[in-house]
Amino acid sequence: MKETNKKRPTARVSVPQWQIPPGLTIGNFDYTNSSSIAADYDHFLSGNDLNSIDGKAFRRYLPASEDGPPQGTVVADFGCGNGRSLLPLLAQGYRGLGIDLSVSMLGSFAAKAQEASLADRVSLVQANLVQLDAFTDNSIDAAICMFSTLGMIHGRKHRERFLKHVRRMLKPDRPFVLHAHNSLFQIRQHQGFRNAAASMWKACRGKQEFGDRTATYRGVKNMFIHSFRRAELKRDLEQAGFTVNKWIGIRSASDQATDLDAPLPWLSDLRLVGWIVVCE
Repeated sequence: MKETNKKRPTARVSVPQWQIPPGLTIGNFDYTNSSSIAADYDHFLSGNDLNSIDGKAFRRYLPASEDGPPQGTVVADFGCGNGRSLLPLLAQGYRGLGIDLSVSMLGSFAAKAQEASLADRVSLVQANLVQLDAFTDNSIDAAICMFSTLGMIHGRKHRERFLKHVRRMLKPDRPFVLHAHNSLFQIRQHQGFRNAAASMWKACRGKQEFGDRTATYRGVKNMFIHSFRRAELKRDLEQAGFTVNKWIGIRSASDQATDLDAPLPWLSDLRLVGWIVVCE
């Protein structure tokens, strides 16, 4: 997450703490309720090479055939935003389930799907990612959770609950593709060792988890993100019932040349900004 001073300030939503949905901080609740974030989302992401990296992973690991995906194949995008990841998949012939807490994001997604004549291929649902009990078991053929959405869930118990929902909703032996930031990469940043030591000290005192941080992000104050150690993320996925099949290393935010077949580099836990993880 990088602070950007050029974006319009976002008005803070004043609500009591008890009204904040589980798994969200006040800052992240403000983010989901910001109409300006949704309106500016495509412009903000223009030129971000994660779009092409994600597309490579989807083409490789989502269910497909030479003639396109099997008829009726449903991909669920958890934290779908305005359709950055799911809309291209709809155009390729997949059916989609888009889940997001932001009404503004879902409205933008719906408008774009309508304009592209893809609205009949997707169902959009406003929901908190840790409260998905209404969705039935074995109801989706593939799942994606991109752009560090998993790290925006506050608290390990809430992230575990979300991952168990995904595992429950997925049909057996079907793919789950997600993106996450690497907490140890932060050590390489300005004052990285100092910040990492402070984070560890707070974690030891039970004040936060190692990898938690907040920043002003696109005008939203106290925006929360959790970055993972690779062993931590692997443990969380396995405890939810997943088997990790592939780690795709992302070396930088502009790593357009990411090779899906390349092994993780030497000292990857310190060198990579994050991963795309493929599991089932």
